[in-house]
Order: sequence, then structure tokens, then C-alpha cells
Amino acid sequence: MYQFSIIYSIIAIWTFGWLTGTFGASTSWRASVLLAFPAILSWRIVAARRPIHLGHSIYITCATLFTIVCSMWLTSQWSVMGEDRLAWLDREVHAVRRALNSQLRFKNVGISYFRTKAGMCVHLDGSVPSKITHDDLIQLIKRRIRNNEGGYSDGVDYPGKDYPGK
Repeated sequence: MYQFSIIYSIIAIWTFGWLTGTFGASTSWRASVLLAFPAILSWRIVAARRPIHLGHSIYITCATLFTIVCSMWLTSQWSVMGEDRLAWLDREVHAVRRALNSQLRFKNVGISYFRTKAGMCVHLDGSVPSKITHDDLIQLIKRRIRNNEGGYSDGVDYPGKDYPGK
């Protein structure tokens, strides 16, 4: 039983790492709490220092199978809801934000994203000194953000920009 608790703990930690890469850390914590249930049960049985009976092994096996099935169902539902694409978009937006902050010509530009009916929309806001800089900004966004179904919302001003309806 002691070996089971060690092996299962290693598998649970590895699974958390894999889920973090796919869905992000905040979402993965929810599944990790579920995966910790059989490990906690086996640690308690081992810590009691009593003889381990067949009933204990069956109990831990059933709890393990239940959490594996629940985790598989939970991650499939997250994929259906688009949590994996949202995590990738979040990473891409943070990478673009770091790239914008590293270049002086984009110091007044902000980036965010929001949900629309078409999907997630990336919003740019602020000002740049020229149209060439604005075009470079749009190319940077198109090159770096690939998980974007909802398009782009351009709120960046530059001298001589034409506004529709004015």
C-alpha cells in the first residue's frame, strides 16, 4: 500500500503538469484536487499502521477508478467548452504584451481580450506615433496570436487616422 501511495502521488503530480500545459494552472488545480482523493485515502491507511486487508485494497481501487473516470469526463468537458483554446490565447496575449512593453514605440498600446458570439476577440487600445508603426503593430499581433476566432478590435490611434462615420 505504501508503494501504491508513492506511485499514485507521482502520477497525480505528472498529470497536474500535463493539465497545466493544456488548460492552464488555475483550471488544473480543480482536477488535481479530485486526483488527490485516492492518494489521501491511501496515506491515511498507511499512516494508521494497522494490517492492510483486502477490503482496503478494493476500496482504494474503486476510489482510484472513480477519480480517473471523473477526471477524464471533466477534461473532455473542458475541451468541449474551449478551455484549452482560452489558455493558449491567454499565453499568447501575455507574450504579445511583453513584446509590446519591450519596444519603446508601442509603450502607449494596451492589449486585452473578451468573449463575443464569434469567439474570443483581441482588443488593442492606445496610440502610436505613425501609420507605419500601426501597421507593424497589426503584423505583430497577426504573427503572434493564432488562437483567435473572434478577430481583432483596433482602438489604436495615430496621426491622420480616418474614422468611419466622421
